[in-house]
Amino acid sequence: MQSLSYKNANESYRKQKVMTASRLELVVMLYDGVIKNVTIGKRAIEKRDVQAAHDKLTRAQEIVSALMESLDLTISMSKELVRLYDYLLHAIGDANMKKDAAALDPVLEMLAELRGVWKQIADMPVDALSANAEDSAPAEPEQPVSGQTPPPVQAAAV
Repeated sequence: MQSLSYKNANESYRKQKVMTASRLELVVMLYDGVIKNVTIGKRAIEKRDVQAAHDKLTRAQEIVSALMESLDLTISMSKELVRLYDYLLHAIGDANMKKDAAALDPVLEMLAELRGVWKQIADMPVDALSANAEDSAPAEPEQPVSGQTPPPVQAAAV
């Protein structure tokens, strides 16, 4: 059992990490959180712990929703991310409803790929990010199509 002072120090460290993180680092942290919750939810399904599975997969959906809500829809790539996030929300929800652990495998693969891309972007020098941002043209926001499967190749184009 962890001591109270260790827990307080750990919590303090996590709060400080979030408070000092860049926006891109926060996105990577959100991906870490959704991957963690889907993984734990999948294990809970496998152990037939219905309540834990529900709690973790619902939390994962909340994080995906936060990622979706944080998008700047004037950026053309955001339309693709909306479609991906919509797909993820539905896939996680379906797996939760059916308690289908195997259905979470493609979700975890997609999340890992997206997290890797965001991590690469977060690790880029600031001047490289500025140059890339100037090259992207704004686009009209598009409404997500519920239940539509996104094109997997475009996930790497973040």
